[in-house]
Amino acid sequence: MKVKVSIYNTEMIYTFAEPSERLMCALSIDLESWVHRQIDCGLNTKSRKKLDQGYIEKASLYTLNLLDKYRRKITFFVVSEIFDWHPDLIHRIKEHGHEIAYHTHTHRYIETKQDLVEEIERSKNFIEEFEPIGFRAPEGRILDEHLKILADYGFEYDSSSYANFSTSTTIQGVREIPISTFRFLNSSSTFSLPRYITKKLLCRELPLGSGFFMSTLGPVARVLPNLLNFHNKIPVLFIHPWQIVNQDTILPTCEKSFFKRTALSLYSRRCLGSFIYILSRFQTIRMKYLARQLSTCGEI
Repeated sequence: MKVKVSIYNTEMIYTFAEPSERLMCALSIDLESWVHRQIDCGLNTKSRKKLDQGYIEKASLYTLNLLDKYRRKITFFVVSEIFDWHPDLIHRIKEHGHEIAYHTHTHRYIETKQDLVEEIERSKNFIEEFEPIGFRAPEGRILDEHLKILADYGFEYDSSSYANFSTSTTIQGVREIPISTFRFLNSSSTFSLPRYITKKLLCRELPLGSGFFMSTLGPVARVLPNLLNFHNKIPVLFIHPWQIVNQDTILPTCEKSFFKRTALSLYSRRCLGSFIYILSRFQTIRMKYLARQLSTCGEI
């Protein structure tokens, strides 16, 4: 489905060959290092930075150059510990015109309200510096009661669920913008949190907006945004730095499950070609503008 240019027209960046109507997506990057997937190993911040070996800075700068080349502005959901490691890096991302949103301080899984409060409090410097209004929980796991906490801290939108774009709604004063799924024929369109990737969800719809599918499907993933356009007015997609720029070091894994280790291996596959394809074919809109448009008009 094509989306008219009138949506936040002043925020768009055009190329000479673009028609008056074009396909659009809300593309974001969960800015985390490979080492943040090892949080359960109990490493402290100094150890995580040492293990990172400067990778996250290298990968981020490479990604910024790509975004500049294709003149695209997107949203970065930042694990704010990276701001402690490389403060100039996050400022540089903002200076390039990208939105700075929040992805917890250490990529800790949010299980209780206290977990969320502790992560936000540890991110005090980052939040004061960049005033993010968007949040995404690790693994897309969040509850209604967590959104009330986000609202209390000034967040305006959340993107920690998987669903069809049409189900976007306001919960506890926060606009929920789900990562796009492809819903099977006649499947239910009801929405309630939590809504992360489970066997039950996979029986009804495929969360194709997840970077996991971009890695797993390889070059076939280039059809995902086009496919999602049939069910989502604006596909909401995300990818990780380690899917764009591979890390040379093989990190230890804390996962004991063979299934999870296999999934982690698939998730780590490089999908730079698919990322470039999206940048070259799709107009992008930052999540904060999408959230405010939805909150003002109720739909796109």
